[in-house]
Amino acid sequence: MRKKVLAAWYRYAQDSVVLRLTESQQALLKSISALDKAGISTGGRQSGQWLAARDSIDRLRAEIIALRNGLPRDLAALNAVLGRDADSPLAPPQAIATVVPPSLSNHALLMLALRRNPDIRGLDRFVSADRIRIKRAKMQYIPNFDLGVSSSLDGTAQSFTSALVVPVFRYQAINASIAQARDRLRGQQAALRSADINLTARLLIDLLALRNDRQQLALFAGRIVPRLKWINALA
Repeated sequence: MRKKVLAAWYRYAQDSVVLRLTESQQALLKSISALDKAGISTGGRQSGQWLAARDSIDRLRAEIIALRNGLPRDLAALNAVLGRDADSPLAPPQAIATVVPPSLSNHALLMLALRRNPDIRGLDRFVSADRIRIKRAKMQYIPNFDLGVSSSLDGTAQSFTSALVVPVFRYQAINASIAQARDRLRGQQAALRSADINLTARLLIDLLALRNDRQQLALFAGRIVPRLKWINALA
């Protein structure tokens, strides 16, 4: 439930932030288009640049419409997992959240995720239970020894009985139950390996994307944005 709530909130917050950024990008392109249009009349700009800017503005307008139409859907999904009415208002975040980069290595993060993932832990318990099931099935080979004591009502006569039950005619059933338990164990082990591989792949992709985005942010903040500001001041 916590995972569903966080996923719904992140989707709603992401679309809200992307909508504001797209609107800002559209406003910037409109300013550039106006400058290009003014430059065409003076001969300093070509008409192709202005047409390319207009195409980009139209494309952003379509993206803005799609994002605005998607926000009510995101809000309804979030309200559904929160147990509220679908049209209950909830203000989206007004600022982009700061993402703290993970300080652990990829291997340490993978080990931590595998230990804490509920699906992995559940499959691991199923594997342990199947191993116990195989041991219990093998214990049926052990003969049963019964010992009984009986006495008369006045206590004068007593008798002792014992019986040894050997599962001679149940070997086939016992072998079948052991084989079935082993097949179930192999299936659970295969599911556990598949879950490990899928979780490892998803986490590595997310880590690489996060670190790549941080490198791009550092490049923009350290070089590209200051250079654009200098060009703007020079112009």
